[in-house]
Parts: sequence; structure tokens; C-alpha cells
Amino acid sequence: MKDITITVPGFRVSIPKEKLNVHTLEEMALELTREMGKQVMIKTLQEVDDVLMKEREEGLKNQGLRARYLTTRLGDISFKRRAYYDSNKKLRYLLDEDIGLEKNRRVTVQREKIESMLAATGESYRDAQMRCEAFFGGSRSHETIRSQVIREGKRIERKERNLAKSEISNQASSPARDMVIVEVDGTPIHLQKKDRKLYRRRMAEVRLGVAYTGWERRYRGGSGKQVKLREKSVYGEVGTDGSGFMERLSSVCEERYGISKAKVSLVGGDGAWWIREGQRDWFPGSFLCLCRYHL
Repeated sequence: MKDITITVPGFRVSIPKEKLNVHTLEEMALELTREMGKQVMIKTLQEVDDVLMKEREEGLKNQGLRARYLTTRLGDISFKRRAYYDSNKKLRYLLDEDIGLEKNRRVTVQREKIESMLAATGESYRDAQMRCEAFFGGSRSHETIRSQVIREGKRIERKERNLAKSEISNQASSPARDMVIVEVDGTPIHLQKKDRKLYRRRMAEVRLGVAYTGWERRYRGGSGKQVKLREKSVYGEVGTDGSGFMERLSSVCEERYGISKAKVSLVGGDGAWWIREGQRDWFPGSFLCLCRYHL
């Protein structure tokens, strides 16, 4: 396929002089940039679809144009592309296949990533919605963003499970480590509160696990005695229940170290219930140790 060249017609904007200031000028320029960008996307997609029609393989029967809608970082766009039936009567869209656009996808991956990031770092899904409106000039509903975050979380969880399974199978053929040490702790953090009666309920727990296989000298030369952790891994969560945290931490340790095969495995903590039960349920064969500070 040859290069695609797109020419966007000139845009003309008229603003009354009495309403012109730096704020209206900035907003106008930003909105104009978005509109030009959307036109470039639509024209590019149409040009690519025309080329694919001319270069299509034999046996594909053109079924005419079908509309598709997509939410992008520039806003919502609508474009048409050709549908085809192959020899097996299967409906295909060559444009979607060529640009890697998944079936039933209504929003681009980059837009999804930004919305999910704003939802994860913001105070609420409504807060993410408002920030999206400020960035993109429009936004999907907070419920839609919430559903998207849940779906993405499930996809990440499935991917981590599959990765852990493959890593466990790889660990089965690797030599066992002499020692794996896991140190776990948690601390409460105060959330924003207005009513003193809700003090205890307006708190969240930060849980952190550090795993390593021993110690080694920090500096190669000199006579210093400073050491550092060997093969250190850090895993943390906020606001989750303790048993779920220990389960996921054990998956990380199995993936990285094959902890179930280690000659000696230690789980250290302050004796909290979720550490004791998590060590018993998810770190079989390990020893539970009270850390020196708490002891």
C-alpha cells in the first residue's frame, strides 16, 4: 500500500472583538485542533478503506458501506467502511482488520488507558468524568468509566494468572533456591472525613510485601560492611482485605522465586491475623517469624 496523503480544508472562525480574551482564544484554538484532528482521522480511514477495496483478494464480495462509531482522545468520530462476505459467507471488515480495530470496540485503547488512570488516581468515578471533560471537551458517564475499570481489572487478573501458571511451569525445571524471605506489614491511612462518628470507617489499609533471597555487599570495592537485598521484589496494595493480598503476594513469589520449592522459606511480620492466616494458607512449608522490632 502506498502512503496516504490527507488534505484538510481550511477552517474559518469568527469571534466578536468584545468577547475575545486569552481564555476564549485558548478554548477556541483547542476545540479547533480537536475538530481538525477528527477530520484527519476520518479522511485517513476512508482513504485506507478505498485502497483496501482496490487491493482486496479474490472472492470477497462487497456488501456496501457500514457505519461505525468510536470514542477517541480527540472526541467522538463516525466513519463508514466497506463490509465483505468471503467464500464461507463470513462477514469481514478489511479496514478494521488492517488497523487492528477489535470487534465491538467503542473506544480507543489510549482513551481507555487515560480514563482508567484518572479513575484509579482520582477521588471517585465522577471526579474522573469531570477531568475527562476538562481534557477532552466531553466525557462518557461515570458509570461507563466504572464498568470499563472493572473489565480492565478482570483482564489484568486473568493475564496475571496465566503468566503465573507459565512461570510456575518454568520454575519446575529450574534449580530450587536455598532461601526465600518474605517480609509483610500493613499500616492504616486516614481518608477525608467530615463526621467524627465515621472516623473508624474512613480509613484504609496499605499492605506491602518485600521478598528476597538473601543479602549481598552493596559496594564491590572498599572495606564497608553495607549490604543490600538480593533479588528484591516489592508488591503493594491499598484498601484490599488481608487474605486476598497474601494470596496475590504468594503468586508473585512463586512466579519470581519458585518459593514452594525453596529449601527454606520464611514469612516475617508483626503477628497480625491476616499475616498468620495468609502464611498458613498461601505459603505452605514456610516458617512464620515475628520481626525483631515487634518481638
